[in-house]
Amino acid sequence: MNQNFIIEDKTVTITDSVLKFFIFVTVLLPTGSIFGVNLKMLSLGAFLLLLILVKKNIVILKTVFSLVPVALFLLAASLYSFIIYKYDSSYIFFQAKDIFVFFLMFYILMQYARFENKYQYIADTIVKSLYYVGLIKIIILLYSFYIGVPVSFVILNISDFLNVPIMTYDIEDTYISRINFTSDLIIPISIFYLLMKFYRRGHSKIDTFMLIIILFSAFITMSRFQWAFTLVAIIFAILLNISNKKSFITLLFLTSLAFLSLTFQSVQEALLARFDEKLVSASDLERIIQRQGIEQAISEAPLFGNGIGYYIPNLIRSDLAKYSYELQLHALIMQLGFFGFIIILLMILIPLIKSANGLSLNMFICYSGLVVIWISSSLFNPMLFSSSAGVAMALFYMISKLPWLRHHSSKYI
Repeated sequence: MNQNFIIEDKTVTITDSVLKFFIFVTVLLPTGSIFGVNLKMLSLGAFLLLLILVKKNIVILKTVFSLVPVALFLLAASLYSFIIYKYDSSYIFFQAKDIFVFFLMFYILMQYARFENKYQYIADTIVKSLYYVGLIKIIILLYSFYIGVPVSFVILNISDFLNVPIMTYDIEDTYISRINFTSDLIIPISIFYLLMKFYRRGHSKIDTFMLIIILFSAFITMSRFQWAFTLVAIIFAILLNISNKKSFITLLFLTSLAFLSLTFQSVQEALLARFDEKLVSASDLERIIQRQGIEQAISEAPLFGNGIGYYIPNLIRSDLAKYSYELQLHALIMQLGFFGFIIILLMILIPLIKSANGLSLNMFICYSGLVVIWISSSLFNPMLFSSSAGVAMALFYMISKLPWLRHHSSKYI
């Protein structure tokens, strides 16, 4: 029997539980560390050790094998960069690490799902972790309201504590403020998954509640791209199930929720502030300045780039990661050249395209559209290479492999 049609193994082992904790830490904590303890590395180490103890070394071996092309490419890119690099060479290691961690996160989840038939378990775990992120955002808003300080003050303290920047800004006359975590880019994919689950597996109160919390989490990202991505994900889910009467119920529910939300002045103020002409112009101007500088650097080394970790000294977005730019795709071409950029792009797309083999035409089109939009997010924010981005890629893979998403037949439910 084709592995795509095997009934999901619903037993939860201690290995599953440790993996679940690893995913939670990755999504909830931007750096994976708290009080100086790297929980992400500890939980990953515990997970790998358990795989060895229960004699499931094949998952580790397959993950290592899958990472060989990534490691070889990054090694070659790093050696080339050391030869031609003009500035602080330590950033070669930091950017190479970011890219490697992204692929490591994807492949460890992918291989475990394949060999343990845990596609839905991992997908549900990822979605639940985003639900907890949404709850954390709500707690931050309520806490700032309770003690009477701006949300940005709380966020900046959290950023200092975790030693990682979290995007935020306050909106006058309201306690709804921007809270944008690195893991927020997974939100539209999770909403697509939850809606498809509602259409094809049935309705549950907890799933509905999680959907509402995650939708609110998407709203307070205050990201126009996130809003557009979320809307597209909703539309795709409805279109794929247009003949299902539940699609009308969903449309009615979401429309009612949207109109109800618009009756609150705080929501109106947030929308007006996000589309304020001055704010939009300032944001767009910053990207224009970045693009001009990056395109000039690309023209100096178009084929092989200026080196991994390269940055423009008079155009630095972050002192913590000088190679990081909002126009991440442009920056990758600047750093790796068109040759290296195409290789990286293929290493992302090939596993997802292969996993989509066997999807219906309509599902394949929507699935591919969401993947393209996800990758294009790096035209606006540097979120493509991180452990949470690896989780996003893994969720795409899980979605493409779930029998009840690939087929309508009830025997897979």
